[in-house]
Amino acid sequence: MKKFMPYLGAALSLLAVAWATPSRAQDNPFKDVPTDHWAYQAVTDLQQKGILQGYPDGYFLGKRTLTRYEFAVALDRMLKDLPAGTAGPEGPAGPEGPAGPQGPAGMTPEEVSELQGLTKEFKSDLANLGANVKEIQNRLDNIAAKVDRLEHYVKGLPKISGDIFIGMRADNSRGAFVDASGSMRPGASSFTNSVNVVHDFHLTISDTLKGGIKVWAEPVISNYLSYASNGATALGGSVGANAPSAEKEVGSLYTVGLKAKVAGGTLTLGRFAQAFTSLTYSRPNVDAYFNVPWYNNGKWIGDGFNYSHKFGSATMDVLGVSYQTLGTTSSGLLLNQPLVGALAGPRSASPIKPAGIYGQGQIAATQALGTHINVPFGHNYNIGLTAMDLGSNVSSAAAFNNVVEYAVNVGARHIGPLAITAEVAKAVTQKSISNGAPGLSNDDNNAYIVNAAGKFGSVHANVGYKYIDPRFYSAGSWGHIGNWYNPTNIQGPYANVSFKLFHKLGIKLGGAYYGGARNRVYGLGEGFTIGSSVADANASLSYAFNRKFSLMADYEGAFYNLSSGVSATGVRSHPVEQYITIGASYLLGGNTSLGLAYQMIANSSTGGFGTTSSNANVLTSQVSVKF
Repeated sequence: MKKFMPYLGAALSLLAVAWATPSRAQDNPFKDVPTDHWAYQAVTDLQQKGILQGYPDGYFLGKRTLTRYEFAVALDRMLKDLPAGTAGPEGPAGPEGPAGPQGPAGMTPEEVSELQGLTKEFKSDLANLGANVKEIQNRLDNIAAKVDRLEHYVKGLPKISGDIFIGMRADNSRGAFVDASGSMRPGASSFTNSVNVVHDFHLTISDTLKGGIKVWAEPVISNYLSYASNGATALGGSVGANAPSAEKEVGSLYTVGLKAKVAGGTLTLGRFAQAFTSLTYSRPNVDAYFNVPWYNNGKWIGDGFNYSHKFGSATMDVLGVSYQTLGTTSSGLLLNQPLVGALAGPRSASPIKPAGIYGQGQIAATQALGTHINVPFGHNYNIGLTAMDLGSNVSSAAAFNNVVEYAVNVGARHIGPLAITAEVAKAVTQKSISNGAPGLSNDDNNAYIVNAAGKFGSVHANVGYKYIDPRFYSAGSWGHIGNWYNPTNIQGPYANVSFKLFHKLGIKLGGAYYGGARNRVYGLGEGFTIGSSVADANASLSYAFNRKFSLMADYEGAFYNLSSGVSATGVRSHPVEQYITIGASYLLGGNTSLGLAYQMIANSSTGGFGTTSSNANVLTSQVSVKF
């Protein structure tokens, strides 16, 4: 039995820390337990609660094995603080008095069970110390019954959690500029002249009903939705291009629905979030300044159904949703309404270069019907198939009214140290599901991405190749070049590497070089021709001082070389956009974080679009709370 005393002592310590009533004690009660010792807090808590008293000379002697008698004495002290046995009949309620101090924490079923076992083991020792073991056991049984009833009651209650986000943004620039989100921002002579203050309160209520039916609702009160939905234009703008007065507060159900087992599968009904693959169905995150996780998860929100079923190891999802019923949640096209299809390439004669979600004649889908099938082979390989039809109720005079997406994705894990993925997709513009769009060829709306990723010691790296045709525009998300999101008519390699030094300094390096995918010069000189190119470079440093506080510095630059065939003056142009961001994050508590960032922007253009430049500074702060 003696060899188990240290472990029983640890169990007793955990129980005492969990629920014993605190009492006053000196800051460092034992001479041989320094404040930086790993056991200092537990030993101090036990001394404060009167469980451990140490030795008369002021030493704890924690390295010495605890004797059975010493353990029994400590257990006896703790058992004397147990609540009384079964309570008598309840009397009439008296007048409500003032609030008293917070009581001790309750005990878990595991703690009660452990204490019952200890009492049984030390039954004779406790009796020798004068303890009434039978009475103690009765009190423990009573506590166990109460805890069990309470736990059963709590399990039957709906689960409630939530998130609170508060953000502030201020700009400083001599004139109008395009920010890292691709949004046209007005000039501001000082940080106090252009301020956006946004907030978002997200509540999640969920429960499991009889039959295993899961229900949930996510009510939201927010002005961030208005802020993020008022772009400079419906198709070409991005977040933040609105005056503070336009940040109207809205209330809505972000998601609400139920999940139930039906015919061997899972049926989801209501308003829910869903995503398939990056080239077919994935919502882009176009907010470069505020990190609001519940909007940045890559999933579209829709009203309708999703049925998921397994056939052996294969899975199949069938999705049918509407986006036009989302009310205030979809007050802008960029959050919850996919833009699909394209009339032309991504380059026009008047802007310096594409930015944001660039307008290429896309339509805003009002409904979608599709399926995604994934079939694994062994433990390392899988193949997926996706087919979707996204339609719109736009005017019948429009060039096209719906887009059909087809895609195949494959994956291979553990090929040596590498994991390899690839996806090929096509987005076909049509007048209807059975009729093509006159005058729009479907030979320039293809896309594919091949990627290899691996870990080599502490180094993480991935390399790949990306090809996006000029008229490929799906409901997916395939990255950005500077402030240009979901770029099209590009092809070329990319690479990223990240590693840590000294366990605190993180370093990330990345780059890409894209040329034009096709020679597509449309009516007014639109296109990003094969003679054009763009190099994108990024680097970041992060240093974690401790688990709460960290600093970061980030750089991104996009360097264009646009051919004379797409410039306004018939000569080559070289737009440049650069961003330097310095930031800090601090964990205020286990569920509350604070972030601060300062960004310097330098955009310029030379050659076919004249010589222009715009410099700006953006200051942001944000607080996120989970409960």
